[in-house]
Amino acid sequence: MDSKTIIERFYAEIWNAHDTALAQDICDNDIAFRGSLGAESRGIEPFLAYVDSIHASLSGYRCDIEELVTERNRGFAKMRFSGKHTGDFLGFAPTNRMVSWSGAALFYLADEKIHRVWVLGDLHALHLQLSSDA
Repeated sequence: MDSKTIIERFYAEIWNAHDTALAQDICDNDIAFRGSLGAESRGIEPFLAYVDSIHASLSGYRCDIEELVTERNRGFAKMRFSGKHTGDFLGFAPTNRMVSWSGAALFYLADEKIHRVWVLGDLHALHLQLSSDA
């Protein structure tokens, strides 16, 4: 399977469908994940705990790929993240608002699995939406 397909599956299946049972097929057991919304994690179980925590705070959470560039064992994705703020999140009590923000993710793959991911999101835009009186 090529890098593009693996990265697309990472978002479609693990994040958007929240099907963590497929993570073993897509991610290395020792995955290093650094998300802009939380601390760094190492290993499949801490990564899946992070996925679950985001879904617990943002109902219908989605990661939409706007652009994806891959080369051999690397990939870079321009992203749009979104969900309905229904649980405690980043120190904010639930607002029941739809929120969305832009971001980017850099992937490193090994043996046709995601080995490292580094994500940077526009947290300023997200904080403005969560703290707004609108």
